[in-house]
Amino acid sequence: MITHSQHLLSIKVGNRWIICQETEVVQMRGSMLIQKLWLSLVLAFALTTTIALPIPNTSYSHHASALHIPPMVETFSAVKERMLLDQGDEDAFEKRDVEALLSFRSGIAADPMQSLSSWTSNNSENVCSWNGVWCRKHTHRVVAVILPQLGLQGTISPSIGNLSLLANLNLSSNSLMGRIPPQLGKLKALRLLDLNTNLLMGSIPKSLANCTQLQWIRLSTNNLTGIIPKEFGSMGNLEHLRLSHNSLDGSIPNSLGRCTSLLDLVLGYNSLTGGIPSELGRLEKLQILGLHFNRLMSQIPAALGNCSSLEVLFLGGNSLTGNIPPELGNLKQLVQLSLYGPGNLTGSIPAEIGNCSNLVWLDVGWNYLMNGSLPLSIFKLPLTTLSLIQNKFVGRIPEFISNLTQLTYLDLAINKYTGPIPNGIGNLSELTYLNLGGNSLTGTLKHFTRLTKLESLYLGTNNLTGIVPEAIGNLQHLKSLALDTNIFTGVLPESIGKLQSLENLYLFSNNFTGPMPDSFGKLINLKQLFLSSSNISGNIPQSISGLISLELLDLSDNNLDGNIPEGITNCTALKRLILSQNKLSGKIPPSIDSCNLMTELILSSNSLSGKISPTLSNWTSLKKLKLSDNFFHGNLDMIYSSSMEVLSAHSNNFSGTLPASLANCKELQLLDLSDNNLDGNIPEGITNCTALKRLILSQNKLSGKIPPSIDSCNLMTELILSSNSLSGKISPTLSNWTSLKKLKLSDNFFHGNLDMIYSSSMEVLSAHSNNFSGTLPASLANCKELQLLDFRRNHLRGELPWYLANFQKLRVLSLGYNQLHGSLPAWMVNLTNLQVLDLSNNKFDGRIPSNLENLKGFGVLGDPQLSGNTLYEEIPMVIKGNEYSVEYVLSSNTVLDLSSNNLSGQIPESIGKLSSLRLLNLSGNHLEGVIPASLGQIWTLEQLDLSKNELRGRIPEELSVLYLLAYLDLSSNSLCGQIPRGTQLQSFTAKSFQKNPPCLCGAPLPNCSPKNNASVVPSPLAKTKSIWTIIDENVSMIAVGLGFGIAFGGTMVSIIWWDRLWLCSRLFKIRGFHGVVESQTCSWSLDYNPRFTFHSSTSTSTG
Repeated sequence: MITHSQHLLSIKVGNRWIICQETEVVQMRGSMLIQKLWLSLVLAFALTTTIALPIPNTSYSHHASALHIPPMVETFSAVKERMLLDQGDEDAFEKRDVEALLSFRSGIAADPMQSLSSWTSNNSENVCSWNGVWCRKHTHRVVAVILPQLGLQGTISPSIGNLSLLANLNLSSNSLMGRIPPQLGKLKALRLLDLNTNLLMGSIPKSLANCTQLQWIRLSTNNLTGIIPKEFGSMGNLEHLRLSHNSLDGSIPNSLGRCTSLLDLVLGYNSLTGGIPSELGRLEKLQILGLHFNRLMSQIPAALGNCSSLEVLFLGGNSLTGNIPPELGNLKQLVQLSLYGPGNLTGSIPAEIGNCSNLVWLDVGWNYLMNGSLPLSIFKLPLTTLSLIQNKFVGRIPEFISNLTQLTYLDLAINKYTGPIPNGIGNLSELTYLNLGGNSLTGTLKHFTRLTKLESLYLGTNNLTGIVPEAIGNLQHLKSLALDTNIFTGVLPESIGKLQSLENLYLFSNNFTGPMPDSFGKLINLKQLFLSSSNISGNIPQSISGLISLELLDLSDNNLDGNIPEGITNCTALKRLILSQNKLSGKIPPSIDSCNLMTELILSSNSLSGKISPTLSNWTSLKKLKLSDNFFHGNLDMIYSSSMEVLSAHSNNFSGTLPASLANCKELQLLDLSDNNLDGNIPEGITNCTALKRLILSQNKLSGKIPPSIDSCNLMTELILSSNSLSGKISPTLSNWTSLKKLKLSDNFFHGNLDMIYSSSMEVLSAHSNNFSGTLPASLANCKELQLLDFRRNHLRGELPWYLANFQKLRVLSLGYNQLHGSLPAWMVNLTNLQVLDLSNNKFDGRIPSNLENLKGFGVLGDPQLSGNTLYEEIPMVIKGNEYSVEYVLSSNTVLDLSSNNLSGQIPESIGKLSSLRLLNLSGNHLEGVIPASLGQIWTLEQLDLSKNELRGRIPEELSVLYLLAYLDLSSNSLCGQIPRGTQLQSFTAKSFQKNPPCLCGAPLPNCSPKNNASVVPSPLAKTKSIWTIIDENVSMIAVGLGFGIAFGGTMVSIIWWDRLWLCSRLFKIRGFHGVVESQTCSWSLDYNPRFTFHSSTSTSTG
């Protein structure tokens, strides 16, 4: 029987079909052989005889159906070849198949399971018995090579393309390398190609598109690169295309929309870019679409709603934008919908998703921009998994959540849900995973104790209150419990010890009281216990020895006291022990060395003492050892792990030399042994620590030179050697440290110049109190990130270099006690972030720049962009005549010190614009003129030293409002007149005003006389007088004029006036802080009953 379909000719011979193109038959009629074939077919049609060709499930071995060999229909080409074989060429084709297989065998470099031991030329007659080879029945022609999971290593030989009847090639789950041979495109009969889970590389051959009968292509989990061939769009029989877990790039070909037979298209875990082609909406038979974890950035095409057979849609792990199309609600067969990020999907979940009546999995987590509330239609679905983590869903968790009774997985974490947790959540009895963390939920834990199937319960970072109930012990299947960062109170219940399956327990950052429960020792499967910052007290219980599976214990930042229990050494699986910031005392248990899997031991900020056991050398995996802020003593001679990354033991009583065994620590990144009693030299071996980034050895007794070879540590970001007895010159090879941010060499005996190439990333450079000489190096011009520059107390000379004007991030410039000279440059006021300027004890001359208001850093309280910025550094400051070390520079620690120079001229009026200045020292210069009244605007001023100048005139009344002023020195000037009375100025001793002319008078100096006042030339800046000055200048004269003639009643009236005037004068004080100043004015009228009326106004300082 012969039938026609389009251009195909189907010939039934008996109960078998032969399919060919009509053109093939026409083109081949000229051949004598084809004429014989044509005659045979006609005869077969006439007589309905049989040409038997086997079907796969009966022709191949009994394993064929288990290996999913697709059904075969023999093509006319195969029939033609059979006819050729009948002409005597059968041996030649069989020989070619054997040669192809032997060539493949020669490309296999390793066969650990001896799977190909039978593949030899001596056994070629039995090729059909070779392992993994299937032949056509009654012939030796190879139709399948199936060799999965055999550990084969090597390459795929191109000769495999000579197996002309090959229908199934399965080499999956091996370790094959190299490229996929383009010669596979010659396999016209190929139906299945499975090369997944190998080490193949290179691009996918576009020649595979020539295998027009291909139904399966599985190339996933390799190292393939390049693009997906657009030629695949011509493969009309393709049903399964799986290319996931490779490194493919480029866009998804639009042509795949023409593969209308596709049932699954899985391209996940690649680097595909561009958009999702809307042409994929033509694939009406498509059941699985996996494009997850690529770099797709488009919107989700609404056309996907036309894929009516779709059951699984995975688009997560991309950067998709826009809204979820409501058309996805047309996918009635949809079972799983995953749109998780990181993405930028907006809007809310469309109500139409509720039409996907078979949907059991809905995941739109990690999109950050999803907002709104959940549509009610969602709560009618048979959901088992619902994940909305890391979005912006708002409001309360809907009560309708209780309708989702089949839920096993619910994740609503990191959203903006508020209010109480709904009662109905306790009815979701099938839940095994529940995560509500990272919201602002309130309420207690009473709803959760009924969820007895729970394996994971995460409620951290909310506002939950109350106690942890005893009923928590009913959740016997719990493996993870997170109640951290809430407001739980009370004593932790002993019932937690019943949770025998518990592996992870997070209770940190709460307000518990009482000790850690003894029952915790029963949690034999517990691996991680986080109980830091939870206010627990008492001793660490001895029962902790029962935690035999424990890998991490964090009890830091509590009120624990007593010793570290000996029983902790039974926790031999322990890898991280964190007990810092408690009140623990005593010694580290000697037997702790049995915890030889330890990677982190953090005991800092306690009261521990004793020596460090050298047996800790057995901890070969130790990466972090932090012993800081304790009372440990002795030396540090132990063998340090070669895997050590952090060693911090500052602020103890360690002595001796730096251990030579530190040379083993080639992974060391931080070494902080500061504030101890270490002596000797810095060992040369430390230069072997080439991974070192932070070396902090300050405040010890180290001597000698910095090892020259330290420049090999070229990853260094911090070198802090201050407060030692180190000497020598600084090697210019430190210029190789291009990542250096902090260099602190202060308080040593270094000498020489500072000519080295400084890193452009330098932020802190402190070398004060040394013997450096020369000028400020020109290479500093590279350091535009510099925030602190401190060369105080050296022997530097020359002028201020011009490049300092470019340091716009500079906050501390301290060059005092050097031999610098020249005038103060005008560009100095361009350093707008400057908060500390110390040029004292140099030889600067000329005038102070007039436009000081440009120094915005001295007005940070009025500038919100600067006020929150803190530079954590230690700098020396002269306070009340003495030098102190300030631990860090806050926005309010502002200092201007130009003392002991040769400056002249007047103090600029603009100095009053430095509204948050705390310390001002202009002493020891040749400044003249009057004290600017604008100083009274710097209400934060605590120290003012204008001594040893040539200032004249009155002390301004405006200084009387400086209520924070704790140190004042106006001595050794030419000031005159009455010291303002009734103010802060009267709190200082005569020493603050000494060595001025006798005309300076008033407390604490001798009282003034009319002669004192007459001899003063009034200051044009003194615009107002205090009420005490008015009284001193006027009331005494009135008293002389009236004498004793005033009656008793008049005296009483004067007393009343005096009392009211005193009250008014007190109302002129600054009441506010942070720039808010309150001022009151008062008016009064005198009659039989004296009255006061107050008018208050508040103004904000713009400083």
